[in-house]
Amino acid sequence: MAEQKCPKCNSKNGFEIVPLLGCEGIEAVQCKSCGTPLTLLNTQILRAIDALLLISTHLEKGN
Repeated sequence: MAEQKCPKCNSKNGFEIVPLLGCEGIEAVQCKSCGTPLTLLNTQILRAIDALLLISTHLEKGN
């Protein structure tokens, strides 16, 4: 996998997920160095995807 770097500051220090103030259930992925927001995450959708993956895993195992 290619190493990820911030498109604004070119830092390779990584990213962090932080709550988006005033928006319940939505978080932002931002650069750890400069704080540039890169994308938004809807935590409700992420939980739904996790639940579907768990169900499909159980179905594959025959449980």
